[in-house]
Amino acid sequence: MVTSAQATNLTERQRDIISAAAIYTSLSFSKNNRLERRKSLPLSEQQYQRLDRLLPPRFQACMEGGFAVAFANDEQARTIRLLMQSVVSWEVKEPGNAQDVIPGFVAANKWCTSRIPLWTSAILN
Repeated sequence: MVTSAQATNLTERQRDIISAAAIYTSLSFSKNNRLERRKSLPLSEQQYQRLDRLLPPRFQACMEGGFAVAFANDEQARTIRLLMQSVVSWEVKEPGNAQDVIPGFVAANKWCTSRIPLWTSAILN
């Protein structure tokens, strides 16, 4: 979590990347997705609560890193943020150049999603 004091030291690109990753993480770990994940995991309530608390921050950090690598300039970072915002708010229009960032998004998501079993094991053990 970035504090407001730390946020003032970030570049616009860094803020866009963090915002995009946070939005995507909130979608990935929505209430419905959490309920589905819970159904598929044979865990005690205590184990699941620990996993549910610790997994999203790891995923978001991974997405931030993936986006930082994939979107090297300010325009790309702004585009991924606007794309993520357009998914959750009808007030934000999908950017016209959204297709330009889809490959980077897919690559970051694929990598971070592939890490979930490893993080799950680390959290539970």
